[in-house]
Amino acid sequence: MASVASTVSSAPPPEAESIVSLTKVAGILALIFGIIAIFFGAFLIIVLVGIVLLIAGVLDILIYTNCTEIIRLVERGEYRRARREH
Repeated sequence: MASVASTVSSAPPPEAESIVSLTKVAGILALIFGIIAIFFGAFLIIVLVGIVLLIAGVLDILIYTNCTEIIRLVERGEYRRARREH
């Protein structure tokens, strides 16, 4: 009878098997969502940096056009207009 009790006590209860299987599923889902989040985050960083660089490029071109206009006005001797408008 002691041997039956020792085999019964060493087997995990059915709840423990459910916990183990659900924990494995949760681990796999966490791994999948983690990989997706990393890829999405990397893509988002690339897109945001690209948008920032695009905006910076447009601003640089606007500054360049204003600089050429200022130079043109100064070369024509229109100092006050160059100072006032730009």
